[in-house]
Amino acid sequence: MSSRLSYETLDGLADEPLEEDPDERFSSDKKTVGFQQLPDHVLLKIFGSIEAVPDSTWGSEISAAVPYGHVTDDNLTALIDGYQKRCGLPLSLQKVEQVFVPAFFRRFVDRDLFFSWVRPRASSIKHVQLDFDAWCRQYYQGAFSAVQASRSVATLLELVRGSLQQLKVQDTNFVVNSRMLRSLATATHLRHLQLFGVSSQILVSDALTCVTYLKQLNNLELADSEDHRQTVQDQHPHFFPTQICNMPNLITLHLQSPLITYVDPAIAALSNLQTLMLNGCSLEEVSSVLVQLAQLHTLCLADNNNLALNKAPDEWWPLELTGLRSLTELDLSSCGVSGVPVSLGRLAHLSLLDVGGNWAAPGIMLPHDVACCDSMRTLHMNDCSLKKVPECLCLLSAMEYLGLANNQLVELPQALTGLVHLHNLDLAHNEFHTFPTLLAGLTSLSRISFKGCTQMQIPEPLQILTSLKKLTALDFTCDLSRHAPRWSADSTSNLISLALALVDLNGQGAKVLRL
Repeated sequence: MSSRLSYETLDGLADEPLEEDPDERFSSDKKTVGFQQLPDHVLLKIFGSIEAVPDSTWGSEISAAVPYGHVTDDNLTALIDGYQKRCGLPLSLQKVEQVFVPAFFRRFVDRDLFFSWVRPRASSIKHVQLDFDAWCRQYYQGAFSAVQASRSVATLLELVRGSLQQLKVQDTNFVVNSRMLRSLATATHLRHLQLFGVSSQILVSDALTCVTYLKQLNNLELADSEDHRQTVQDQHPHFFPTQICNMPNLITLHLQSPLITYVDPAIAALSNLQTLMLNGCSLEEVSSVLVQLAQLHTLCLADNNNLALNKAPDEWWPLELTGLRSLTELDLSSCGVSGVPVSLGRLAHLSLLDVGGNWAAPGIMLPHDVACCDSMRTLHMNDCSLKKVPECLCLLSAMEYLGLANNQLVELPQALTGLVHLHNLDLAHNEFHTFPTLLAGLTSLSRISFKGCTQMQIPEPLQILTSLKKLTALDFTCDLSRHAPRWSADSTSNLISLALALVDLNGQGAKVLRL
């Protein structure tokens, strides 16, 4: 099939030859009375508009367990009626906006019944989600035909193309092929397209050009599957899907594929882009062309494992990117980062920075210039091999969330009390021996986690709770091998969530107590 994936224009596309479906005979041999025949924990969800609720776009969700099928048009109507009686709100099957049916194009599904249900409602269906997940694939153990499914997907898209605004496909069975993309190209009102599990062969082919015909699309998410990935990677060692650069109305772009090794300069044409996610790619540097995306406020480069490996910060982060004046969120987690670029301190509006998962010894370095990020409210430094808290971190006075979990911290600096707005502190899985009493000075704290800090001894009574009047959640699910600390009723009156782990006198049977 890969030989038929290259097309030059949409207008001249001929239908792909469809191979004979070896399982087609089962459609007539085994009839069902419902849309699907799945194990009893799979849900059929129908979304209906509620006329009685003003400005109701998505309406209300109706979820019903489907024990081995038996969902017909009649008993679906009964289900809707029952929901109306419970809620006292009118629902109309004629105003269905979203259809979510997991794996409804399977071997034992009555497709005719499903499409007879869709056709009279097609003009009002705005959201479709197709879930061809790995679990369903394993359950059917090969009885499912990808050819048959792609036909049905194409039929569905042709029916709803006039009203469809959002399409999400979770695909591990390679149903997303060129035929489906051609059907999709005529959905002129589509605004949000998510295709997860796209064949690597599709991603690198000209068939992806069909997506560029969606002129109203402003949210595009593409992630490839592992099929033929190595072969494709050998054929395309230097790759970026340049077709998407012809979609100037994009506001959000999410590309996730190890095949992507660089950012093409043509991306500068996406002048309206506000969110760019390139996580899970194989980038080796951050392109300076991104500075031309004047409206960009969120940049995610997570899980580009070789991006900064064995490189000085200024080698992989161009100085020109200080011109990203609208940038508020930056994710550099799991990128092999050993130090944060000095120039990040010039991003005046940066409010969220994630450098977690960069565990290179002796711990990630934060330059003093980061203290200039006056807008910083969220900082993730989990899994960074930290043995002490970077001093400049304590100068980020606007900080509200600080994640320091899964490090090697044994103490906290006194200067941390300068974070007067801090309300969420994650210190889980560190190596504290004594409880950091300086936390009593962080009077804005509402959540603290010491989960997994097995070496820490907790003083009793724990006077810190008396001063932390806003504390509502405390996690001590570590080894309190003797007994729980003594707390007065006054000091715990504000707590909504309290988690403890107690071990009996023999050190056996950890028990988690939650309030």
